[in-house]
Amino acid sequence: MMRPRELGGHTGAAFGRLRIAGRSLLAVGGGSVPRPNRIAGQSRLLQEPTWRRRSTARRGSMLAEVAMATVMLMIAMTLTVKVLGYVGQQRRAAEHRQRAVQEAANVMERFTADPYEEITAERARRLALSPSTRQSLPGAELVVDVADNQLGAGRSAKRIAVRLRWRGRSGEWEAPVRLTTWVEQRRPAL
Repeated sequence: MMRPRELGGHTGAAFGRLRIAGRSLLAVGGGSVPRPNRIAGQSRLLQEPTWRRRSTARRGSMLAEVAMATVMLMIAMTLTVKVLGYVGQQRRAAEHRQRAVQEAANVMERFTADPYEEITAERARRLALSPSTRQSLPGAELVVDVADNQLGAGRSAKRIAVRLRWRGRSGEWEAPVRLTTWVEQRRPAL
């Protein structure tokens, strides 16, 4: 261990950091800046003021940190906006599909509420969508098919298929909503 006299001849309780050949050493010395001295052929001992060493080591680092934080914030905001846009688009698509299912069920209920003899293909072609559905589903198209089926001896039924489709945001047809039921002719009571 070096004695205070070897560090510049000063005695006292002051501490300082010394640099020897690029390495930093903690040394005890008196006064604020010890006099340069040679130790066994080593280069001169120089003590840098503490305030100067700290400011030069960190100069400009705050700017780099702020720039990185800004870039990361911009990336996060871009991803958030894209995700929110996608969620909104999916929500609208789900609302359109729900509206289409409700309309198909309403058409089917109105059509099958009539007597068996009035359920015909000609009447099915005259069915139309409600005004609110036409407004909420762009380019909506309703198709109702009626087919006669013979179930066996003395039994007959009609197969009713409702298909409702509409155009999406891109102008392409969305997957249609299909609803099918059978209406059997009632037998007279005995």
